[in-house]
Amino acid sequence: MIERFFKLFPNPETLAIAGPDLELTLRPLGFATQRAGQLRALGDRLGDPNGPDLGRSWADMPGIGPYSSGMVEGALGAQGAVAVDTNIARIIERVYGVKPSHAEARKSPNIWSFVAALTKGSKSAIRVLWALLDLAAIVCKVGVPDCEACPLRGQCEYATARQRSTTPRLGSTTDRLPSLRGRKVHKGRSNFSL
Repeated sequence: MIERFFKLFPNPETLAIAGPDLELTLRPLGFATQRAGQLRALGDRLGDPNGPDLGRSWADMPGIGPYSSGMVEGALGAQGAVAVDTNIARIIERVYGVKPSHAEARKSPNIWSFVAALTKGSKSAIRVLWALLDLAAIVCKVGVPDCEACPLRGQCEYATARQRSTTPRLGSTTDRLPSLRGRKVHKGRSNFSL
């Protein structure tokens, strides 16, 4: 699908004027009509003859939300880039016991603030974000996490509570900044120590 996409739409200009082929190409992903409209608008903005307004945040671009913006900015080397999805929120909730202030943890300002504290002092915010994503995908899964394999188990509230066979107590611990330095992530794309 990716090869087909870039063959049909090799640059922002072709994306901006894309016809029904765009919806057909996106259909396997779902929300084809919505995504097609966002991609056309993004192509239009990026293909502007005067150039895109690079002084604006990626989050101001059509179809780019806070998470995608944070990941793009992090990948471009922005220090302190912040991105929170469901998986990163799960790590923050479990390891540090931060209770979300919003029904959807990935949208909770206090979770975003906590992740901002994690990435702020890092030389590479994107590496911290990738490490959290890898940890969520490999060890701290949705169902039953593999606490024994977790490099953060010594400071993890969920693992400690699970060891005591109790329900984890989630509370606001944003005043206690986490320490990820020196922790190893052995699998996945990060494969480095923080």
